[in-house]
Parts: sequence; structure tokens; C-alpha cells
Amino acid sequence: MVLPATSPTSKEEYRKVVRDRLAAISQVLQKSNLRLGIEFLGVQQFRMARAGGPPPTPFIWNLPEAASLAKDSGANIGVILDVWHWHHSGSTTEDILAAGKERIVHVHVSDAKAQPPEEVRDNQRVMPGEGVINLVGFFQALKKIGYDGGVSPEPLGRVPEGMSPEEGAKLALDTTLAVMKKAGVA
Repeated sequence: MVLPATSPTSKEEYRKVVRDRLAAISQVLQKSNLRLGIEFLGVQQFRMARAGGPPPTPFIWNLPEAASLAKDSGANIGVILDVWHWHHSGSTTEDILAAGKERIVHVHVSDAKAQPPEEVRDNQRVMPGEGVINLVGFFQALKKIGYDGGVSPEPLGRVPEGMSPEEGAKLALDTTLAVMKKAGVA
């Protein structure tokens, strides 16, 4: 489930509404021993006002806040940790350590070019290892907490035009595995 980066009401009021809804979902999912991952959107573009619209009220857009909401919502609620949003939100490897294994449900991997925050768009990702994100530190922090779940490449906008889906998937897999090997986790 993707969390909105802004709130239609005060942050505290909206957090309570979202937490209560997630807690109800948590109870249903627990009966089948299932987990739910919430994903935060850390890119600045998602926290900016729309043309002609009111100023946005920031909601949850970084790992510490997403992990806290997950913890408050249920034992089986965690975070989809997307390295792109982690990086652009200013989250740190220490935040991964603080979240702990029990709060990380799944990992998305890509990389980012060096850009001013106001110019970053979600479809400008590059393949793991082609950019500026500290992927080695990211994967080492995941190793330190004992994360052993899924890792999915998510290079939105990077697969070259004309490349088949199979070739794109292989490129994403190969670059992800290369970064994981460099970090000593694969």
C-alpha cells in the first residue's frame, strides 16, 4: 500500500485515521498469517503544492515515520523499503537499523542521478550501481538487521527503448546482483 506524502487534514488527525484503518486490516490479515507493507514516497515532487491548489500538509514521507506508523498499526504491518524514496527522503542506514527486520516487508532497488531535489521525478531512476545512492551501505544495513526477504529491481524510466521485457528484466537482475555482491550480501 502506498502512503500519500501529504494529508488532506492535519498530520495528527490523518495519521490516526490511517492507523485505525491499517489496524483493522492487520486483524483480518493476521487470521491468514499475512503481512502488509506500506510504502512511503520520499521524492520532493510528491510533497509540493499542485498549481493553483492549497499548500500541502506533509504526511509520512520517510522511513522513521513509516516504520512508526507500521508499528502502531499491527505486528504484521511493515514497510516496503524503496531505496529510491529512502534516498530522496533523506533517510539513513541508521533508520534501517532502527526499523529492524520485523518492520521491513520487501525491498525495491534502483539508483538515482545527482539532481537538485526539486527536479527529481519518480520515473528518472537508473539501474542499481549507475547512480549516487549508497547501495552498499543500504544492503549492509539490511544484512545487519538480518533481512532475508524479497528484493525487486524497480528502475522506472531506465530500461532502454526497444529492449525486450526479458532483456530489461535481465539487465535489472544483473545490476542488482552486482551491487548486492559488492555489498557482500549475495
